[in-house]
Amino acid sequence: MFDDIFGYICSVLYGVFMKEGIEHIFQLYYPELVRFVERHIPDKDMAHDFVSDAFLRLYEEYGEDFAGFNGENVRAWLYKVVRNAILNYLRDVKIRDRHHVLLAESMLLA
Repeated sequence: MFDDIFGYICSVLYGVFMKEGIEHIFQLYYPELVRFVERHIPDKDMAHDFVSDAFLRLYEEYGEDFAGFNGENVRAWLYKVVRNAILNYLRDVKIRDRHHVLLAESMLLA
């Protein structure tokens, strides 16, 4: 009995959520995602770029009505995309910085 009620409530909430559209999702999650990025990367412009790219990717992959989203948690999906962007950026910076350090060391030792 509980499973039936829980399933019904989830399906109703899912339907309401899907009707809200990407504009509502953007207004709801954009500020918290920007704050999340800013905790890891102090550049505010870059934080906004990462989050905007995540929403663009959401729109490109699922459209405005989230067709084919299969009930996956949109917030979690957005966090995953933004987190991966942060990790990629930090990895690239680390590699670039390491390359500069090695280049400087080789110039000093030459």
